[in-house]
Amino acid sequence: MLLTFSASMLAQTKAADAPKFVQQLNDKDPAVRGAAGTALDNLKDPAAEPALIAGLKQSSGNVSALKVLVRTLGRFNDAKSVAAIAEILPGEAGHVAAAQLLQMDPLGVQAAADATASEDENALAAVRDSFIDAPEVGLKVLPSTLKNSKSAAQRAVIVVLLADCAIQNPWYGDPPRPTFTKGILPAASDADPGVRVAVAAAIQKLAETEKMDDPGMGHPDFGMRDALPVLKTLAGDQDADVRTAAMDALGSMANADAVAILKKHLNGPDATVKQHVAEALKAATEAAAEDAAKEAAANPEPAPKNTGKGQATGNTAEERKLAQIKQWNDETAIPKLIPLLQDASSLVRAAAADKLGKLDYRDTAMNGADHMQNLSEVPALIEALKDSHALVRAAAAEALGAIGDESAAAPLIALLKDPKPKVVVTTTEALSTMVRGAGYAQDVLSPEDHQAAGAALAGLLASSDQEVRHAAVSALANVGTLDDMKSVVPLLGDQDVFVQNRAADALERAFYPNPNVERDPKLDALELAAGPGLVAMLLIQETRVAAVQALFAMRKPPAEAARPLMEILKYNVWIIVDGRSRPEIQGAFSGFQGMQIEQGIDVLARTGNHEATPLLVKFLTIINPGAGKHACAGLAKLDDPRAVGPLLDVLQTKEVGLQPDAAEALGTFQDPRIVPALIQSLQSDNYSQRAAAAGALSHFHDARVLPALVHSLTDENADVRYSAAEALGNLRDASAVEPLGKVAKTNYQAVRALGKLNTAGSVAALASVAQDRQTQSATRIEAVMALAKLKDPGVVPALIQTMEQEVTTDPSGTVAVQCVQELGKIKDRRAVEPLRKLLGKPTMPSQEAERVLREMGVLPTAQN
Repeated sequence: MLLTFSASMLAQTKAADAPKFVQQLNDKDPAVRGAAGTALDNLKDPAAEPALIAGLKQSSGNVSALKVLVRTLGRFNDAKSVAAIAEILPGEAGHVAAAQLLQMDPLGVQAAADATASEDENALAAVRDSFIDAPEVGLKVLPSTLKNSKSAAQRAVIVVLLADCAIQNPWYGDPPRPTFTKGILPAASDADPGVRVAVAAAIQKLAETEKMDDPGMGHPDFGMRDALPVLKTLAGDQDADVRTAAMDALGSMANADAVAILKKHLNGPDATVKQHVAEALKAATEAAAEDAAKEAAANPEPAPKNTGKGQATGNTAEERKLAQIKQWNDETAIPKLIPLLQDASSLVRAAAADKLGKLDYRDTAMNGADHMQNLSEVPALIEALKDSHALVRAAAAEALGAIGDESAAAPLIALLKDPKPKVVVTTTEALSTMVRGAGYAQDVLSPEDHQAAGAALAGLLASSDQEVRHAAVSALANVGTLDDMKSVVPLLGDQDVFVQNRAADALERAFYPNPNVERDPKLDALELAAGPGLVAMLLIQETRVAAVQALFAMRKPPAEAARPLMEILKYNVWIIVDGRSRPEIQGAFSGFQGMQIEQGIDVLARTGNHEATPLLVKFLTIINPGAGKHACAGLAKLDDPRAVGPLLDVLQTKEVGLQPDAAEALGTFQDPRIVPALIQSLQSDNYSQRAAAAGALSHFHDARVLPALVHSLTDENADVRYSAAEALGNLRDASAVEPLGKVAKTNYQAVRALGKLNTAGSVAALASVAQDRQTQSATRIEAVMALAKLKDPGVVPALIQTMEQEVTTDPSGTVAVQCVQELGKIKDRRAVEPLRKLLGKPTMPSQEAERVLREMGVLPTAQN
């Protein structure tokens, strides 16, 4: 098959094209944004780095664009890309930036660790969450950063972060959890009391987590016995806050050694510390009594006395197997791991299942070249879903989700009925992974699987377990069918904020337009049903972000959304007072943040409420360029004549920076002031403004327009020339044929414009381009395609002549192939004999000619 021009361009992205694609990431058209993202995903040339880094600044506030830019920059993994990505940690895309930095070892990982010194809460949250998601990476860099840091605040942050990483790390994973504790303990001797308090607080958090138990899942082990000497020292610290924190931590440990330390301080001099000691002793005593009762019930025989110092660890068969599993890190271990799924130890079985999921994960590469899957373990893992221990069932479910084999879908759906909530939660996540995967992994569930899983998940929405409900509504966003979304709509009014937000997320995914799939008519009814609930969510601070995102994805947002949106967005208008910027309306309320401002403006405009015009006009002059761009587009959608004057002011004011957007918006209005202003803009120093003005002029049938656009066909900037040519085509004025024909060999938009004009002059101009071998092949192919669309008797002879000339000079040329294909579509009998002359040769034109003739109902006869 012959690739189209656009597809071949995207497959061979060059550094020189990077600025164009970066700009298109902010386009209003989702299809344009998607194509630009795909192109940048194929960009490998480091020469594009400056354009990508500049794009990070241009796209501030557009998280979707920033995701693409960060991912693309991440491939270069050098100091420049690391520094640029680190700079956006405080912004809306901070989590995306932090996650990417952790994949850029060693510079990026260290940059993320260094960001723990940031005073910006968003940056801290981003790096914290990313390290928690990748605890093994945190363990590699955070202890050394803790040791070398000059900032006490940073050291305290790292101490707490290491504890959080330990809690999130699978307890049978590598590295083991006690390793994180060892990374924390050296900070107990820190000179700053705040850091020492953080150490005690971290130990308390780990000790509290150790108490958690679920039959079949077991207690986590953080190696708290190593923390006892540290707490003993901190209990005698000179700082009262440190002593208090140490007592609280000892109370959470609640073993005999911790109790002994607490008793020594029961009569200390500080009243606050004494109070904490008394409370800790009481909690420890109650915990010990509860543990003793459980032990007695579970073991009628007398149990060995618990000294609180921990039992010595012997080199048992179980421990040897667990250690071996941790060391196996490639696919050759799969045959060794499968038998361990039948081991007597539930810990070994769970660890084996977990490792299988990590070794035989689903291919995530775009071209399918990530790695070859083994899949021999899948039947054994499916069998492990029936294991008597919940830990094993959960590990097997997670592994099957990561492996993504379709045969596991039905068993996983059945596991959603498991009596253990944690198993159900893990299974919902596994099914989601099989749908959304990672990277370029595809959905492996069949339509029947989606229906069955969606029905099961919808049933879990009534669960009494909060975690199960949360997991079910989150999974429905990925797994559920459009029909399942009906059961999600009532959750928009749920009392649980998390459920409300996840329900809105699920509906957002359902509403979001997919240009590759025909829109389902059921979406109209779903939008109507969800509208009132989403509007109500706009009134609540904690749910308004999810609500506006779902409304943004709708084809037609409800008109009732206009007033709450105006009420929120008015707090996003910033003005200059006494040389300083501040919100125009100051108070306890706040507006949207980041890209939600832009989404709110877009939704407001699409409600069609003209009361929004004055508010949107205010966004034309504020310092938020993203909001300004969307305000221009929003005013165009509202089509309120009151917007013309403000838009003209923006067009003629250099300092604003929204001139191209204003020009584009003005193209939707009919006002005598607009054409002169747009023609004047064709002389602007800003090439983007010139290009936008040219495009906008195509909406005006005014005698002054055509000469101005013809003049712009020779502009020094290619984008302006392309825009002018496209505009001339849209005007449908036959007098544009001659000037377009003069530039068509170097302007593909001029070729397309000639095709729109559909005159005899167009035939000659396009044939000239198609037959000129000095012109780029892609442009010549465009000319052939445009020529074939013309309704003129001269088209077929022109195509035949082009085809015959081309096969003479290039028997296998793509231009000749395109001519053959277009003649086949036209099915004109005059092409039969010329096509027959191509037969019998080992060339693509010959093969295509045979196919075309058969489709025309003509028996091919080879010419000798």
